[in-house]
Amino acid sequence: MQKSKQLPIGIDLGTSTSVIAVFRDGKPQPVPDVSSKSKSPVVPSIVALDSKNLLTVGEKARRYADLPGRGVREVKRVMEEPILIPLDNQEYRPEQISSVILKKLAENAAALYGEFTDVVLSVPAIFTDVGKHNTVQAAKLAGLNVIHLISEPTAAALAYGINNLDADEKVLVFDFGGGTLDISIIEMMDGVLDVSGTYGDSQLGGKDFDSALVNLTIEKFKKEEGEDIEITPLAHSQLKEYIELCKKQLSEHNSTKIEIFNFGIKDGIPYDLDMTISREEFNEATIHLVEKAKACLDKALQITNSSADSIQRVLLVGGSTHIPAVQEMLKSIFNCSLSSEVNPEYAVSLGTAIQAARLQNDSDELILVDKYPYGIGVEIMALTGNGLQMVYDPLSKPNSTVPYSVSKEYTLLYTEQERLEIRVFQTMNPNTRSLGETIFTGISATIEDIPHATGGDPHPIIVDFSINTNHLIKLKATISSTGQSLDLKLNPNELRIDDPKELQVAQAQVDGLWSSSASDSQEDLDDLVFLDESMVVKDSQLEEKARLLAQRLDTESQDQVLTIINRIKSARVLGEKEKQTQREDELIQLLMELQ
Repeated sequence: MQKSKQLPIGIDLGTSTSVIAVFRDGKPQPVPDVSSKSKSPVVPSIVALDSKNLLTVGEKARRYADLPGRGVREVKRVMEEPILIPLDNQEYRPEQISSVILKKLAENAAALYGEFTDVVLSVPAIFTDVGKHNTVQAAKLAGLNVIHLISEPTAAALAYGINNLDADEKVLVFDFGGGTLDISIIEMMDGVLDVSGTYGDSQLGGKDFDSALVNLTIEKFKKEEGEDIEITPLAHSQLKEYIELCKKQLSEHNSTKIEIFNFGIKDGIPYDLDMTISREEFNEATIHLVEKAKACLDKALQITNSSADSIQRVLLVGGSTHIPAVQEMLKSIFNCSLSSEVNPEYAVSLGTAIQAARLQNDSDELILVDKYPYGIGVEIMALTGNGLQMVYDPLSKPNSTVPYSVSKEYTLLYTEQERLEIRVFQTMNPNTRSLGETIFTGISATIEDIPHATGGDPHPIIVDFSINTNHLIKLKATISSTGQSLDLKLNPNELRIDDPKELQVAQAQVDGLWSSSASDSQEDLDDLVFLDESMVVKDSQLEEKARLLAQRLDTESQDQVLTIINRIKSARVLGEKEKQTQREDELIQLLMELQ
C-alpha cells in the first residue's frame, strides 16, 4: 500500500511567539492552538514547569516563565550559543528547549490534519551556520524532518506574493519580531521574487522594548518612593508579564496605566504600583532601539545599492512593527505605503507553508530567486603591510545569488609542505580581510602526507566552491599534481553530530521532559504556586468572595475592598497573624456595609 502524501507544513519558530501553518485547498492557513481557550494560532515561545512540576508550553506557561529555574523565554536568542539552561534540577541546551516548542506546534497540527514529519522551517536571514544547524537539531529532537530552511523575510514575501502575482514592484520586507530584525529587499515581477539582499540584527527585537519599559517603570517608581525601596521577585515577575500588554496599549493610545499591588516593600510596609506612562516617555526610553533599527535599514539599502525612493512598498512583518515610533521612522524614510496586507503575526508561517507546497509541487505560481546572506571564504597566508599573515579570502560575497559557483587557484606555502588544512569562515562584511571580522563555521578538513614538490615551486591547489538553491555549500580542494583532494559540505538541512551518544542523551532528556506534560485535566489554571514557598500569596475564600463582590461596586468602593485585601496579603507574607486577623475582620465589616 502506498503511503499517502502529507499536507505541506511550515513552521515559524519565533523568539516570543511561534506559528505552524498548513497549505490546503490551494492556500496557506495558520493552525490554531487546540489546547488554548482562544484557539489562536499564535503560541508563546515559552516552556515552563507548573506548580505540580509538570511541563507547560505556550500560553499556560506564562505564569511560571519568570520564576528562577522554572521557566524559559526567548530561547531563540541563544540558539547560536553553547550554553546550558536550567529548568528544575536539569540543564538543557537551547535546541532541546526549542524542540519542546516544536513538539507543541506539531501536536496542534497533528490533532487536526494527521501525523506528519516533513516540515519547512524559517530562520532569521542573518542566523549563522551554527544557529541554523541548532534549529535543525531542535526539529530532529522533536521528531521532525526539515526538508528546507527559509529565511524569515523571504517567507513573508512569499505570503505576500501569492496574493499579488501580477505585482511589478520593489518591496522592502521589514521583519521586526520579538527577538530579531531582518530586512530584505525583493524585486517582484510576473510571479518572480528576486531577493536583492538581506541585512539585520539577531539581537534586536520587541523584547528589548519590553526591557526598556520595565526599566522605565522601576526608575519612576523608585523616584517616587525612594531608591531604597525593594522590588520583590514576585512583583518583578508580574511587571514583566504586564509590560507586554502595556506596550500594545501604547501602540493604540497615548498613555497606559500600570497597577500592581504590593509592588515594593520598604521598612516592612508594602507599596502599590499605580503609575501612568505616556507614549512620549516610552519613545524616549526606546529611541536608541529605533536608531539601531534604522542603522540596519540604512545598511540593507547600501548593500543592495537601493535608494529609499526606489522602494515601492514596505511590507511590515512581526509584532514590533506595531510600535508607532518604528512606523514613524519608516515613514520618515520612505514615500511609499507601509503594508500590513498579510497579518504580521502569521506572515512568516504562511510563507513557510507555501515553500513546503512548492517543494511538493503543490504550488508553482511563484518563482523564488534567492540569495545566500553570508559571504563564505577560507583562511590563507598572504603578504600584508605587516608581513606574512593569516587572512580571510572570500569565495563568495554576502548576498550572492544562488545557485552560485566559482573556482580559485592557490598554492602551498613551500615545496616541502606535507599537510594542508582548509577551514571555512563566514561574514556579512563584503570587504573584510581580517579573520577577526568573520565567524568560523566549524567546518574544516585536511590533506595529509603530501609529497614534496619538485621543480622549485610549491604544489598548486584548485578550490571548486558552490552554493545551490537549498543553500547547500560544497567545497573541493584538489592538488592536481599529486591527485590528492578533500571535500567539505555545509548543509543547513543536515545535522553535524560529533558524538551520536550525546544526541541519544539529548533525545532522552527531551522525551523525559515531554512525557511530564500537563494535560488540561491535570493543570489547575487558577493555581499559582511559586518556587519560593514564602512568596505564595493565594486568596482565601473570604478574599475570593470579596473580589467577586468588588466587580459589581463603584470605583471608590472597589478601591476600599482591594486595599484591605492587599493589607491582608501583606500581613500574611510578613507573618503578622494578629494583624492579618484584624484586617480580615475589617474586610468582613466592609462587605456587610456594602451589601
